[in-house]
Amino acid sequence: MERHKVSEATYITYLINRHREGILTAAEQQDLMEWLNRKEEHKQLLREIMDPEQQMKAIIAIGNYTRKQETLEKIYKLPKAITSGAQALQDISKENFSGSNVSNDIDSNSTSRSTHLKKWSNSFVFRAAAAILIILTLGIYFYQQQEDTLKNKTSVVYDAVPGGNRALLILADGRRIHLNESKEAVVITANQLSYNDGTKIMASPGTRDAKEGVKVKQLNTISTPKGGQYQIILSDGTKVWLNAASTLKYPEQFKGNQRLVELSGEAYFEVSHQPKKPFLVKSGQQTIKVLGTHFNVNAYPEESRLKTTLLKGSVMVLVNHTSYSKILIPGQQSVMESNSIQLQKADVEEATAWKNGYFKFNDEPLESIMRKLSRWYNVEISYRDRISPDQVFSGRVSRFEAVSSVLEALELTGGVHFKIEERRIIVMK
Repeated sequence: MERHKVSEATYITYLINRHREGILTAAEQQDLMEWLNRKEEHKQLLREIMDPEQQMKAIIAIGNYTRKQETLEKIYKLPKAITSGAQALQDISKENFSGSNVSNDIDSNSTSRSTHLKKWSNSFVFRAAAAILIILTLGIYFYQQQEDTLKNKTSVVYDAVPGGNRALLILADGRRIHLNESKEAVVITANQLSYNDGTKIMASPGTRDAKEGVKVKQLNTISTPKGGQYQIILSDGTKVWLNAASTLKYPEQFKGNQRLVELSGEAYFEVSHQPKKPFLVKSGQQTIKVLGTHFNVNAYPEESRLKTTLLKGSVMVLVNHTSYSKILIPGQQSVMESNSIQLQKADVEEATAWKNGYFKFNDEPLESIMRKLSRWYNVEISYRDRISPDQVFSGRVSRFEAVSSVLEALELTGGVHFKIEERRIIVMK
């Protein structure tokens, strides 16, 4: 039986029946052990199923039970697949275990008790009944698990839609431009702004301060709101992808011997190569110095650590106002906290997942995950119950699903539930 072609309930039932017969393959044994180790109640369930005395008592009890199959369905609301198994087991029990002899054998305290058990458990009829009992027991268990999942499924009053291309461009003279949501990127040139498809936005000339009568330094700002993202192509050809709730400050043109921008939030950079004119990214308490490279910077004010992940080239991360620095090579990530920088192997896919359209969580604390969801779906997060910081989650899900889909994926890992009210997500145990 191929695991990926059947439901978990069917596959586990198949494995336990083969385990009882002693004919599991090595691969099947591994799959069964994985399922058993997932929850303690799985192990307890197997112990009960494999106990011959419990099997015999259950068979006799069902054999003596006189309600018809349709009554079982009405009272217990079990699926027909389960109650059909119960009916079959009842028929076997009535035909082969009727009368008091077997029951007396099981309930007696005589020295021959184990002998009777062995005799019955080795019979073909008992083996058939035991197989049906496995199906029945696991069928009820998985059905109840499904019902519990549906009962605890994310309660949705309002489902937040995913973010999109939204950004506000503030020019140095104070003009504000809400960038087109149907476009993906804005292109900065010396004398005009346009979208990446060539559509012009407006001219961006130098301005004069009304009081001083001198030309104001051209420092523009592009900001994405919660639930927004946007790409900007700077005047030197550098490409920058801004994540939600992020701000980039940049000059209209890079003059002098360096290219300096300021970042708050998260952005992915593909810096144009100019050996004689390094590119600097100032974010929080750090500055990143590059010549030409691809890297991601996570520098949200609400995060305790600044993370820089290098994909290509080389960068130097410096602690502002000190001489302390670290040089990264591709595949490394710097983590800055309390003016200290640590280097570690990067999960590049996780660091850039947002840019590629999905969330990836790798043993990540729930609070960190919820901050990401808050920024992207523009929702508030509140905690009805305390969630241990040691409780971590892993998984991958599209950023373009409704927030309820993401929350349901988190719920499948167990230990947490959610309720959505208006633009607020309530976290519960």
